[in-house]
Amino acid sequence: MPATDSIKKMKAQAIFTDFSNLSKIKKIEKQDIIEAFKNAVLKTIYDIYDEEADIEFIINEAECEFAVINKNKQVVPDPVSTDDMDLLARCVEIPLSIAQTIDKNAKLDSTIAEEIDFEEFMKKDFTRIQSIFNQSIRELEKNAIYNKYLSKVGQVVKAKFISSNANGIMLELEDMTTAFMPISASNKRLLNTLKLGNWIDVFIDKVVEDSKYAQVVVSSIDTKILMNLLNKEIPEIAQGIIEVVNIARISGERSKICIRKSENAPVGIEEIGSIIGANASRIEAISRQLNNEKIDVVLYTDDLKQLIINALSPAKVIDVIEKKGEGKYPSFTVIVPTLQHTLAIGRKGQNVSLATELTKAKIDIISQKEADEKGISYNFDHGNITAEEIQNLSDGKKLQSNFKRKRATNSTPKASSIFDSAIDMSEFEDEIAELRSKVVSSDSFERQILGDSYYDNESFNETLEQVKKEFDEDENNGLTEFDNEPFSQDLTEDYEKIASTKLKDFKEDKELTFGLEGIDLSDLEDEDW
Repeated sequence: MPATDSIKKMKAQAIFTDFSNLSKIKKIEKQDIIEAFKNAVLKTIYDIYDEEADIEFIINEAECEFAVINKNKQVVPDPVSTDDMDLLARCVEIPLSIAQTIDKNAKLDSTIAEEIDFEEFMKKDFTRIQSIFNQSIRELEKNAIYNKYLSKVGQVVKAKFISSNANGIMLELEDMTTAFMPISASNKRLLNTLKLGNWIDVFIDKVVEDSKYAQVVVSSIDTKILMNLLNKEIPEIAQGIIEVVNIARISGERSKICIRKSENAPVGIEEIGSIIGANASRIEAISRQLNNEKIDVVLYTDDLKQLIINALSPAKVIDVIEKKGEGKYPSFTVIVPTLQHTLAIGRKGQNVSLATELTKAKIDIISQKEADEKGISYNFDHGNITAEEIQNLSDGKKLQSNFKRKRATNSTPKASSIFDSAIDMSEFEDEIAELRSKVVSSDSFERQILGDSYYDNESFNETLEQVKKEFDEDENNGLTEFDNEPFSQDLTEDYEKIASTKLKDFKEDKELTFGLEGIDLSDLEDEDW
């Protein structure tokens, strides 16, 4: 085999190897890549040099043959200067002396077939071929992703966290396809602890043909599981009569579902009643499938203040006061009855955290007592409880506290026995220390996505002292002897809430706190993707 033929085969083998590697990386058929290359070469020649060029491709991987032949190159005079050489377009032209080595009868302005040597291409030609080829590969890649994942919509897949921005997070699926999770579709509590390289389960929401971020759009699996159950158990949702506006969920513990009637809903349909069902049958059926997760149903309204009131249920609200110019997200001080302060915050801060996530507003819960001490004015007309109802609530607690029933003769311990001795705050010191640590160190997602925030250590200590003071006051109120089961249970939950969630009042004051810790995500608007 002549040396020239050997070199040509080596070059051909290198080209085929490149095509194979690109096919594996991009998950595109090799033949499609070859066609993209042919198209790039043809388009460059036709657009720049000769739209009537007769180009033939000889591509045979088995024989290691790769050649591009122009069957009608024009014979031109031999170049005599450097300028002449620079102006010679070898892909469509051939000097007379070279043409005569192929055909001794070749003449000027005649045409002759010759293989195109890519090494003789001008730099601008290479640049154009590469640009066209790369664009074709991108289109092929998009089509491959779209066709592959269109059939996977609705499935749960594994994804690796690779980066974040203001609108969401970028993920890499197991086949290295990039996916995007918008902030509105993410599990905020998961994001608080998510680190680069972590693998999570995601739900494939949709696949688009083109996108600024990624074609595969995914969401947190938690809300989708609940949404699927809602569609399964509640016909009005499945039929589109009632719409689910938003879901905030702490998997296995508590969820809030924001709903509204659709435009096509029959007159007189009751949204919340439809979701809950007769004797709470529907909502309990869903709860059982989620390991008895507590589910709150919230009625949607365009009035953000009223939506906050609805979202904080079961706690009552005296007033919702907007804070002016406090940041990117709307911010409110919410005044609640003193006796329902911890109920509004919720166990481990869950009630206010979910309400914040549901309304996309920053919520600062304070008690009526604290509002009075700080001289904050409020209007009962703006809430869902009256002064008289608050007084009745207070009287009811005192009556319950002072009422003593005869002790049962059997030795079975009562649910209220936890109150028979003074509560020791030291039991909660570890949890309080953990909360303090989280507050000081939390600067991950929320700090990056929602902007810098501040932490007031003095305010935290004041809140801690207030919690201790409330424990002391409750001990002195005589909550020692009663065995009314529902009331005892409520008080037990109240103490848990005070111990583990009252510290929510110190307010990290991050921009839109989605839970006890922040989120991070840095540069996108939801409508951009």
